[in-house]
Formats: sequence, structure tokens, C-alpha cells
Amino acid sequence: MLSKAAHAVSLLVNPFTNLTPALAVLFLGGAGSVTGAIVGMPLLIGILFGSLFPALYVMRLKRRGDIAEWDVPQKDLRFKPLAWGIGSYLAGFGLMALAGARGIPLGLMFCYATNTMAVLVITRWWKISIHAVGISGPLAACQMAFGAAVYPWWGLVPLVAVSRVYLGRHTISQVAAGAVLGAILTVIQIHFLFM
Repeated sequence: MLSKAAHAVSLLVNPFTNLTPALAVLFLGGAGSVTGAIVGMPLLIGILFGSLFPALYVMRLKRRGDIAEWDVPQKDLRFKPLAWGIGSYLAGFGLMALAGARGIPLGLMFCYATNTMAVLVITRWWKISIHAVGISGPLAACQMAFGAAVYPWWGLVPLVAVSRVYLGRHTISQVAAGAVLGAILTVIQIHFLFM
């Protein structure tokens, strides 16, 4: 029972799926301006390049047998999906900017690329939790936009952390480091580059 719940949390609250609701809330909540375009186009670009294309690539790797599981528990096999994700996030960032996105939503897409770069470098030596980075980053961006209204959603961070540790995918230090890294990098980048 607990194993099923942990698997469900890992599947539902992961870096691919987290970006879509975060961008939707940020755009529709008025956290970022959109110049010369309707909100729908930058949001659609963000969903495609931030969630769908990276997820499809991981599914392709799994179908080909390059990885055994969608969350790539083997540290040495993470390079391809992380590199693909960086490329997709950067393309999405550029297209979102061209479509008129500004402010925190555009900054979050940028952070997905740069935070993933940091994870890629760290992963050469240590298996930091991508799930933890992928939940704390979007929450930090939403916190910057909406303040105290986001506080209850931070409960997702320990939920994700416990599920990853329970499944044996990470240690407590790996999920803690991921959560701190995702939040801090996101706040710094958005504050200095997009506000």
C-alpha cells in the first residue's frame, strides 16, 4: 500500500508534470505580462517544451531499452534525458519570449534549463534528486508571484522527498539538497533577471 502511494506521488509530482500547472497559475494569475500576444500561446509553448517533449523523450528511451524506468534511477544513465531536457527548455524559453512572455513565467522556463544544467553537473559525482529540484523550483517561482497563498503547497516537498526515500531512489541528503538547490537557484535567477 505504501509502495503504491509512493509510486503514485513520484509519478504525479515530477519535474515534467509540475511545470504545466505552475505556468498555468503564473500566466492566468497575472504574474507575468504578455506583450503582443494572448496568454494561450506562451502557455502552450511552455507546456510543449517544458513538459510534453521531455516526457516523450524519456518514454522513447524507455521503449528502446536505453533506460529501465522512467525516473532513471541509475545515475550514469541520466545524461541523455537531462541534456535533452536542457535543449527543450531553452527552445521553449526562446519561443515563449518571442511569443511575448515576460516576468516570472518566462523566468521559470529559463530556470528549468539552468537548474537542469546544475543537476547535470552535480549528477556526474552525486545523485541529487531531480524530483526535489522539480517541485521546489516551481513553488519558489509561484511564491515570488503570489506570496503567502503558496505556503500550503510547500507540503508537496516533504511528500515528494519521503516518497523518493521510501522507494530507495534517494537518500535524505539527496532530496534535501535537491529541494534547497531548486528553490534557491530559482529565486536568485528570477529576482535578478526577470523582475
